[in-house]
Amino acid sequence: MKNIQVIDGAINASYSIFAATDEEFSAIFPGKGQDIEFSEDFFRRAKSETATAIMARI
Repeated sequence: MKNIQVIDGAINASYSIFAATDEEFSAIFPGKGQDIEFSEDFFRRAKSETATAIMARI
């Protein structure tokens, strides 16, 4: 399990922490050493249905 911090870009931003399996983490952050991913890039790369399923689990 790995922790992922999600930062909401709103004026009153929130910083939520979620737990992801190693497989989910690798799907979200596919690059070696990658630790930042924008949601729109993840959904475009992983296809919306797959990305939605992963995000629902975490």
